[in-house]
Amino acid sequence: MVLEQFINLRVPRDTSHSTLLAYVHANNMSSHWSELQNHGSLLSVSSMLSIPECNGATTPDLLTPCNDAVAGSLLDVDVFARAPLKDLPLSMHIGGSTIYRGSLCNLSRLRDLDSILILPTYLDILKVICHTTLLGDLLRVLPEPGSERLASLAAQELALYQPCRDHLFEAVRFSGTSEGGQKKSIKIVSMVYLQGMASSTRPSALPTLALKDRRELSSSSFARRLQPATSTSDAIVHILHDADVYLPCQLYAGQEVIARPAFGCTVDLFLTSCLIYEQTSVTPGPVVGLAKLGNSSSTAALPSLPNYLSVARLLFRKLLRTLTVYSTPQNLISLFYRSSSFSPEFHSQLLKKLAVVLPMETVQDPICIPSINGGQAPDEVALLWPPPSETLIWRQRMMKYCMPSQPETTNVGDEQDYQVVTAKLPRLVEQDLSLLVASTSTDPFSQNSSWGVVLTPTGERMFWKRSSSSAAELRNSMILARYIGSGKCQHPVAFDESTSPTTVFYPYVSGDSMASVRLRELRTRLSEKGEVVATDLHHDEDISRLLAAAVTRSDDMFRCWSQSVKYTSNVGAIHQFFGERIRGDTRMRQFYGDGLKWDSVHLSYLELMATNICINGVHVSSLSSIFRQAEQVIEDISKVPHVQIIGHGDLHGGNVMLRCADAAREQRGDMTHILYVDYDTVGHHSPWFDVAKPLYNDCFFPYFYADHLGIDLFNTGTVQVELLEGILHIELNPLLTREGRRADPLGIAFFEIMIQSLIAPFTEYLNADYDHSKQQFARDSAALPHALLACAILTRDFSSRPDMFFANLAIGILIAQTPMHDFCRLICRLL
Repeated sequence: MVLEQFINLRVPRDTSHSTLLAYVHANNMSSHWSELQNHGSLLSVSSMLSIPECNGATTPDLLTPCNDAVAGSLLDVDVFARAPLKDLPLSMHIGGSTIYRGSLCNLSRLRDLDSILILPTYLDILKVICHTTLLGDLLRVLPEPGSERLASLAAQELALYQPCRDHLFEAVRFSGTSEGGQKKSIKIVSMVYLQGMASSTRPSALPTLALKDRRELSSSSFARRLQPATSTSDAIVHILHDADVYLPCQLYAGQEVIARPAFGCTVDLFLTSCLIYEQTSVTPGPVVGLAKLGNSSSTAALPSLPNYLSVARLLFRKLLRTLTVYSTPQNLISLFYRSSSFSPEFHSQLLKKLAVVLPMETVQDPICIPSINGGQAPDEVALLWPPPSETLIWRQRMMKYCMPSQPETTNVGDEQDYQVVTAKLPRLVEQDLSLLVASTSTDPFSQNSSWGVVLTPTGERMFWKRSSSSAAELRNSMILARYIGSGKCQHPVAFDESTSPTTVFYPYVSGDSMASVRLRELRTRLSEKGEVVATDLHHDEDISRLLAAAVTRSDDMFRCWSQSVKYTSNVGAIHQFFGERIRGDTRMRQFYGDGLKWDSVHLSYLELMATNICINGVHVSSLSSIFRQAEQVIEDISKVPHVQIIGHGDLHGGNVMLRCADAAREQRGDMTHILYVDYDTVGHHSPWFDVAKPLYNDCFFPYFYADHLGIDLFNTGTVQVELLEGILHIELNPLLTREGRRADPLGIAFFEIMIQSLIAPFTEYLNADYDHSKQQFARDSAALPHALLACAILTRDFSSRPDMFFANLAIGILIAQTPMHDFCRLICRLL
C-alpha cells in the first residue's frame, strides 16, 4: 500500500536520493522511509516513474530572466563567494510588487523588495539561515530584530538533522531594512521540496519559518487567503502554514462557493518572478556570475539542480487541475495574488506567458472565470485555505517544539496556588492608593467586572480590574500563559485586597478589543435610519485585522487544547457558568422576572416560560421544557468522564485585545498583536464549552449587540412576533443590507475560521492520537447547541429590547433543536 502510494506521486525520472527524500517529506510519508527502502533501491523505483512532459506550447513559461545591472543594484553579489553559499548551486529571483508594477528600472525608489532564493536541499537551508549576517550582507540590509532567533532555531535543527527525521519547516523568510529605508525580504526554499510539491496531485503545505506574523493575505482581486500559524511561547518566531494551492472551505456543501482556488504566497512569488542570479558551478574560486539565459523561453537546466522552469509549469498545471472550467489567458491572470496591482507592462507580459489551454481531460463547458474577482461580490468576505490535513501535521510538529517546559499541575481553585502567586506581587496599601488617579471604563463587552486606567505619581499608566473572581484571575493568568504563550497573556504587577472585591493591576496596553473594532466597522456601514449599507470590504483594514485576529485566536486555542487534552470527569468554572445559569431558570428570573412587553402585548414571567413557541412555521415546545432539556445535557457531561482541555472559557471578541504594534513588529509588517484578557473562567473543561461564547458572540454579533449598533431588529424585518391562540409565533430572517445582501459577512467568516482552524483539526488530532477520546468528543458535542442557547439569551438582559430577545431566542432554539450533523448547514443559513 505504501509503495503504491509512493508510485502514485509520479516522481520524475532519474531523481536523486536527496530529492526522493524530499518527496517523502512533502507527502507526509517520512515514517515509512525504512519500509520503502526495504522494497529495494528507491532510485530503481523512481526510474519507472515520470511526470508527463511539459510542452512549452501548452504550459506557461512564467520565470523571466533579468540582466546583470538589476542584480547588482539589488544584491551584493560578492557574498555568493562566501561559505556556505559558494559551495551551492542556486538561483535567486525577484518578484512581488517590484515586478508587478513594472518598476525594475527604479529599484532605489521602491519601498519593498521581495525575492526568493532556491537552494538544493533542506540541509542547505539550515546551513545558510544559521548565518543571518551573511544574508543581511547579501541584501544590503540590517537584519530585522529577532533574526538571531531564526539562526538559533536553525542551529538546533542542524544539530539534530538526520535524513529521515521530520522537518520543522521547509522554507524560511528573512528580511531587513537598508540604510535608505527599503524593506527587503527573501524566501529561502529547497528545490527538492518544490519538486516534491509539484509531483503531488494534491495541494501541499509549505511551512515557512518567519518573524513576520501574517495570517491574512488580502487581495482586491479574489478571496482572502488565511494562513494559520504556530508561534513560539513569546510570539516572536512563527511557522506560517503556507501552501502551493489554497482552496475554498468545504463548509458550504450544497451552496454556491464564490471563492476560486489560488496560488499560495511563496509559490505565487516564485511563478511570477524574474531570475536575477544563477550559480551553476560550485568549483572553488570566484562566483560564476550572473545568468545570461538569452530569453524567457530558455529551458536550460542547471547542472546540479532540476529544471526550475519545469517545476514552475507543473505547479501551474496543478492549480489548473482544481478548476472545472475552461478559461482564457486574460481570465487566468486573476488566479495570481495582487493581480489588480499588475502594471500594464507586466500584465501584457503575463498574458503572453499564459497562452495556454487546460488539459483536454479537464475541459468542460466553456464557462470563463471572471477576470477581476472570481465571482466574489465586493461586500462579501470569501476565504481560501491551505490543505487542512497537511497543515495539521506541521502544526503538531511545531507544537512539540513549543510544549510547556513544565507540565500543568495547578488545580484551579487551590488556595495554595493563590498564595504562591500573590506572594510574588506587591500589595498596595492605603497611602499608595491615595496617590493614584483612576478612571473607570464602561464596556458593553464586559458584563461581570469593572475596570479602568490608573495613573501613578510617576506618570505610569496601569490597568486595574475588580470582579467577584479576582482571586481566580490571579491564579489563572499563569496557567493560560503556559499553553498559549507568555507573550499573549497579561501578567499582574500588583493587587489590593483592601477593596471589595480585590483589585488587580496590570501593565497598560494600547489597543482595542476585537469586539470594539467590530462595532466600529459595522457602525461605519449604518445609514441614518439604522439600516446596514453594502460597501466594498476588499480594502477595509479593520476587516483584515479582525480576520487575522480570528485566525490567531483559533490557532492559539487549538494549541492550548491539543497540549492539555485529558479524559476526566472533573468540572471547571465554565461548566458551572453554564450550569448555574440554566439550572432552576436562575438567570431567566433575574432578567425577566417582571415579564416581557412588546407592542400591546405583555407576558408575565410564568406565561413567557410556559407558552409554546413556533419558529418559522416549526412548532417547538415551551421555554421551560427547552431549558430542562439543556440542563440535562449540560449536567450529564459534567458527571461522566469526557474529553477536557485547558481553555480560557470566555474568549469572545471582547476579551481579545488587538495591541498597537511596537517598532519591531511594525518593521516586520505584523498585521496585529494579540493579547488575551480576563482569566476568571480559565481551567479544565469540555472544548465544546470553551468554544461556545466566542462562536455565538462573534458570529451573531449584530443580533447580540444590536442595541450598541443602533439597529432595531423589528424595523429591519429581521424578526416578527405574534401571539396567536396561545402560541408565540416568531418569524426570523437573516439581517440584510439595504441592498438585500448579507449585512455581516464577518459572522460567517468567523464561523468558517472556527471550524477550519480549530474544531476540524482538533477532531482529526483526537482521531490520530486519542481514538477513544474522539468517540467521546463526538458524543459530548451534543452539549454545544445547548451551550449556544445559554449564550444567546442568558448572557445579556434584553428585557428592554424585545426585538433582541426574540431574535436571539429564535437563533438559540433553532440551534439547540438541530442535530449536530446539520449544525454547520443551519449556522450558514442563519448567518
